[in-house]
Amino acid sequence: MPRASTVAVETAIRHCRALQLRTEQGAAFDALLAAYRLRRRGLPAEISTATDVVVEMFGLLPDRPEQGRCYLFRDMWGPLEGAGRSSAWNIATRQERMATKLFNEFDRPHGVRANDFRGGPRADAAVIMGSFLREANRPDRRPSWSALAAVLLRNTSVEDEAAARDALRDYLGRLDGGAVVPLSEAELDAFTTREPLGVPLLAGAPAEEFAPDKLPASLLPGVGAVQPMQVTEAVAGTSYDVVGDVVVDSRVERMLETAVRTYRAVLLVGPPGSGKNTLLKRLIARAQDNPGLLGLSAPPRLPLTRTPDESWTSFELIGGHAPTADGLRYGSGAVLDAIEADRWLLLDETNRADMDKIFGALLTWLSMDPVELGTLGPGNPTRVTLGWNIESQASTVEPAEGLAVEAGQAAEVSFNAGTDWRLLGTYNPQDAQRVFRFGVALSRRFAIVPVPPLNPDQFVTLLERQEDGAAAPVPTGLLQRVAALYRAHFEDPATQLGPAVFLRMIEYVLSSHWPSAAVGEREPAAEVEVPPIGDEALDLEPRADEQAAASAQTSSASDGQLLDELLAEAYLVRVGKYLSTYDTETIELLGQKVTEGSPAALSPRQWAWVVEHRVYLG
Repeated sequence: MPRASTVAVETAIRHCRALQLRTEQGAAFDALLAAYRLRRRGLPAEISTATDVVVEMFGLLPDRPEQGRCYLFRDMWGPLEGAGRSSAWNIATRQERMATKLFNEFDRPHGVRANDFRGGPRADAAVIMGSFLREANRPDRRPSWSALAAVLLRNTSVEDEAAARDALRDYLGRLDGGAVVPLSEAELDAFTTREPLGVPLLAGAPAEEFAPDKLPASLLPGVGAVQPMQVTEAVAGTSYDVVGDVVVDSRVERMLETAVRTYRAVLLVGPPGSGKNTLLKRLIARAQDNPGLLGLSAPPRLPLTRTPDESWTSFELIGGHAPTADGLRYGSGAVLDAIEADRWLLLDETNRADMDKIFGALLTWLSMDPVELGTLGPGNPTRVTLGWNIESQASTVEPAEGLAVEAGQAAEVSFNAGTDWRLLGTYNPQDAQRVFRFGVALSRRFAIVPVPPLNPDQFVTLLERQEDGAAAPVPTGLLQRVAALYRAHFEDPATQLGPAVFLRMIEYVLSSHWPSAAVGEREPAAEVEVPPIGDEALDLEPRADEQAAASAQTSSASDGQLLDELLAEAYLVRVGKYLSTYDTETIELLGQKVTEGSPAALSPRQWAWVVEHRVYLG
């Protein structure tokens, strides 16, 4: 019996990639297929088994483990090692995402119950996945069943195409005792179409059967080459793990997306830890998957990232004359470097430099007018200009030698940004009193998108969604206290900080608390009931006639004191620098909020310790 043909697998990959699924859609599809396959094989949902089935399904180049995993819905290849972690496990066990909606609830560690890959696919998962692929006012993005079969069944012998459909349903079915229960026809139709593949699914002769070495070079990753979409992983973090800590109102993401689609220069403004950089990385990663999202003609490359500081002049930003062995000559700054490389420019923490003074010619240029920046040198009349390629998406430098052009060889060196080029920036308004502000003229050149911090209720929801996969359990009360700290800061605009700052406090406590030499290397209970954190609760002495009960109480009180101390340390480490800039009145009001309420975030003793030590950070 024949197997899938190489041309069918090739066509299937091109077919699936042409669907232009968004990253979250493709990741959800991967996770669902992995879960179906795990269930079909009777395997537990674990990181190792997830990788096993993902490699089984998508490991098209087994002889190239560094590049052998085909991402069916993205134009990229990845390593076989950890393939399940990156495409099924992380995306469907961390935070509430599109993928998690496909799965049943699962009791995560420490009492958190949520939809999770480990809960197995829901009974209606196929219908839910189909709804993700059939969005209102958008093309149907369900893949052909035969495309899915060509890839998944490439090593399976099948009698004919009708049998291939049944084989695919069996492949994704489940074991019920010793019997195989295939997906129903309706389930398969829910997330695939019956559109013909356009080529025979099965090989007509053994020589035509799928073999990795028969795939065309245009489809395969070049040996040792970095694939364009592997850049997406670098931009987005580790399989979007970094994105899990960023939750914003959907309107903020829509504003950002629309602003970058519409304007050449976009500035994100928000407090520290609100996720400005991560939002930009996420948007760029999505645009690399689907350039049309931002109206681009091609996937954007990694941006050129620079962090301005107070020493910056227009030389660092744009360019200017600098001494060389041959005398003064014009050298390029960040803007010219980005245009020459045809990469976007990302200025992180823009107000660290006095942009009003150093933007200079860029004020005119960002109004879409060309500007002359100077000449190549005192004795070299060749002009250096900055303009726009109004009719072209690509950025160019003419002549190609750029600033290295020899004297007399060109009347002008022209840097022109294409219509796809963008200048992106982030701005921290809390630092506006201590560093530099943007003037009105400069602000008008940017589309400014606010990124407010989450409200306290949203932050609590984010805490509840956190993946508690750390080796140490979360002490009872820790998340509530962190939420109380966040609320205390949120209530005054002068002290507002983003959620990422507070999430890192949990990491600090977990890495220090259980197990710990500070508590005698003993094994704690999975959940430790922390007593009230008032000072009197920490100084109880056991009575001789109640030694057993008092011993347990003393242990619990010790745990409570240790937790109070560790959280104060984490707070000082993460927030102390901001505290050092607050005036006395702000500190006193903040202290009342931190030490009062139920639960109180910190005891008065630990708040006093924090205030005492903040002065050393100023």
